[in-house]
Amino acid sequence: MSDDEERQLRMDQMALNIEKMRFDMTMAQQKLDRETRRWMRQFALQLAATIAASVAAGATALGLILHWMGKL
Repeated sequence: MSDDEERQLRMDQMALNIEKMRFDMTMAQQKLDRETRRWMRQFALQLAATIAASVAAGATALGLILHWMGKL
């Protein structure tokens, strides 16, 4: 095998390695994006549940206060 052929083979191998790194980086970015969206959905659901629980607790407290005052 001549020096030119070996050099070309090494260059081809480096080009393949670069493409593999690009692909791996793209896959890692997509995975990070999916995890971020999943975290945001969980956060939104927990926030909605917290707000609903707070409203329910407030309504219960108001009902109890009104009951004690004889207005309910």
